[in-house]
Amino acid sequence: MILISFPKWNLVSCGIAEAVIEYLIGVETGVARVFSETIKFGRTINDLQFEKILLLIVTHLAEVDACIFLMINRNLMHAILDIVNPNIVNTEIAWNAAQFWDLWTYAINALAVLAPKMPQQFIENDGCTRLYLLLEWCLTNKFDEKIVMTCTKAICTIVLSENASLLECFREYGIILLLIKLITAVLNCDKITMKLQRILTLTLISAERLMRKQEFYHEIYAEYSVLFVMELLFRCVYKKNEEFQIDQRLLIAIGAYIWECIIWCPRSLKKFVHYGGLYIVLDIIEIIPYYSRCLYLGILTDMCDNFHCSPFLSTWRGINERRLLSLLAMIWREEEIRIKVLRNVDDTELLQMSRQQWVDTYHVKLDTGISPALTDIVGSVRSKIYSIFKLIERDRERYEMAKERYKILYSNLSTEDRITISMIHLYFTLKLGQMWVEVAKYFEQVGITPLGMDGQALFLMIQRYNLWASLTKEKEAKIIQSVKLEEDINEKDEYARIRDSKLLLALDAFDELDYIYRTTDRSYLLRKKYEQVQQVNSSLNFPHNTCDTHCHRTFPDNVTFTAIFNQHQTVTNDLRSESHIGQLKGIVAPISPADSNIIPSSIHSELSLGSVTETCLPHIERFDEKEL
Repeated sequence: MILISFPKWNLVSCGIAEAVIEYLIGVETGVARVFSETIKFGRTINDLQFEKILLLIVTHLAEVDACIFLMINRNLMHAILDIVNPNIVNTEIAWNAAQFWDLWTYAINALAVLAPKMPQQFIENDGCTRLYLLLEWCLTNKFDEKIVMTCTKAICTIVLSENASLLECFREYGIILLLIKLITAVLNCDKITMKLQRILTLTLISAERLMRKQEFYHEIYAEYSVLFVMELLFRCVYKKNEEFQIDQRLLIAIGAYIWECIIWCPRSLKKFVHYGGLYIVLDIIEIIPYYSRCLYLGILTDMCDNFHCSPFLSTWRGINERRLLSLLAMIWREEEIRIKVLRNVDDTELLQMSRQQWVDTYHVKLDTGISPALTDIVGSVRSKIYSIFKLIERDRERYEMAKERYKILYSNLSTEDRITISMIHLYFTLKLGQMWVEVAKYFEQVGITPLGMDGQALFLMIQRYNLWASLTKEKEAKIIQSVKLEEDINEKDEYARIRDSKLLLALDAFDELDYIYRTTDRSYLLRKKYEQVQQVNSSLNFPHNTCDTHCHRTFPDNVTFTAIFNQHQTVTNDLRSESHIGQLKGIVAPISPADSNIIPSSIHSELSLGSVTETCLPHIERFDEKEL
């Protein structure tokens, strides 16, 4: 507050800075001697507010080097550490719980600012040990999200100060293992809220910085790193809709930890790939926004340099069965849309050149220390995609083996993907040409005319760039023509296959097989036999309330009978009519039941059975059992 209100005051020479430091130490100890006066402090609300204000002032005074010298002489670090993690034995007057944690928040924030300014005093007063014990107490006794977040934020701030002595002190006291335990404790929660995501982000940043370029710690914590990273990625990618909304800062922190602590350790990388980490990285690349995607593409580039990754890259499938090359082509096109690359233009100067690069090259005065082409490469996903393609070409034999086995790496590429891939292969060549164009423009702006071989070389480089740009258009046209030719060939092959397959005969044969299968099936035979028996029984059963003269045993014409022993009876249709046959009408029914009321004697009186069979039916072929 004093610095804001009176920024021009010399706080050191007038004694204000020293008085503030004395007051802060005195409030904590209970007695302060300032300007030859002894002042006693208690634990009232006013004393609490006064100490909080002093902590804020000390935080601002840390920006002045002379004030740091006074703080070192007065051993202010010891007083602040006593507030952060007090020594209960030596503390005579204590705040209540609410007052303590309120004051503790101000003290640990001041510690995060002062520790990088006074690293030696922080180490001598056991600052690392006190922070370690405080964080361990939070994990074992009371996991308060607010306290844990404040503590991890302070540790992260101190670690990011890049002080070598502080980093080594944290490593020696086992802060890395404690941070890994904290990550595991957060992952054990049912849902990872936004506060817990913030804690994970700070913890991962701190652990990554402590393990940077430390192969010894990479080997020690390799198993822990792979396991919690895999679980964290799995929950962030596959269960994000069920649990929480993913924070992009957390994804970036995870990616930075993977890149530093796993990729550069062969043992960790082998386990990470074996556990399916490469598949998860590709799934993340497919769905995350641009800035996070740029980081994970860098991770993928370094992973592709390892020969263990080729089978996983060849067999990955994404959304809608998208393959690796199709995914990279899609990301390339999205990048061109984002930076406003003009496609399908006749001007070869704009080929693969962003709008900003084109303006900086042709309409802004160039500088010797700035290259628009190189600036376009930095932070771009296109350079990383080009590197991935070159690594695949380097290990062509392995990928060819994977292609023959899995047959999915180059399969189902659309025309747009094939054209994009052809542009990817020319990325570096066109960038070199753009840089030569920049050199020529710079010479033109400063008034330099290259002579002799230098001028010819520069002219040839620019001409070569224009030639590559024109050849790119021709290559696109050839790809489109080849795709149409392939479609025509496939269509003709399909017609020929249908014609040569004799499909109609095959269908008839299938119908015959289906008929044989149905008619020879036991269930089918039993069902048909049952229907036959039912038809016969229905014909033999006469109604009980009908007259016998109206009943007969003539079966319906649709009744199916089964021939026994291949017996067949045939009746010729050349029967001769006799004049006396008509006399039978009205006397004998053509077919009558056995118990008919017709008197048999009347029948025999008119016509004997022998005369009927011999005269009327002379051509009936009798059944001869010897023919069987």
